[in-house]
Amino acid sequence: MDLFENTEFIGKSKQDPIPDIVGYGHIHTPNLVRIRNKTIFNPGSVGMPIEMLNDDFYDETNKFSTVASYMILEGNLDAKEFSTINFNLVRLPYDIEEEIKILKNSNLPSRDKLVMELKSATNYSNINL
Repeated sequence: MDLFENTEFIGKSKQDPIPDIVGYGHIHTPNLVRIRNKTIFNPGSVGMPIEMLNDDFYDETNKFSTVASYMILEGNLDAKEFSTINFNLVRLPYDIEEEIKILKNSNLPSRDKLVMELKSATNYSNINL
C-alpha cells in the first residue's frame, strides 16, 4: 500500500492527509481497483488508446481496443463523512487514421513504432524494430 503514502517525491509530507484515491497513467488500459478501503484507477488514454492485456505480447488475441477513454470522478471533495463517489469511464471514437497522418508528417524519432501501435493496438515500446 506504499502507493498511498505521502512522499517528498509527490510534494507531500507525513503530516498531509493520506489519500483514499490514487489515479495513475502511462499504462493505457483503463481499470479501477478497490483495496482495503482505498481506490486506484487508470483512466486509459485519449491520445494513444492502446488497450491490451498485459501478459503475453505475442498473443494476437491480447489486443482488443483502440477506443479513447477518460474518467470523470464525481463526489464530495473533502467530505468529512462517508458519501458517494462515482467513477465514470467515458469511451469515445478516436480517429486513428488522422493521428497516423499527423505522426507520419512529424519528426518524432519513434513515429514508426507509434504508427504500428495505433494500427494494431499493440505496445511496441520494448521491441526493437
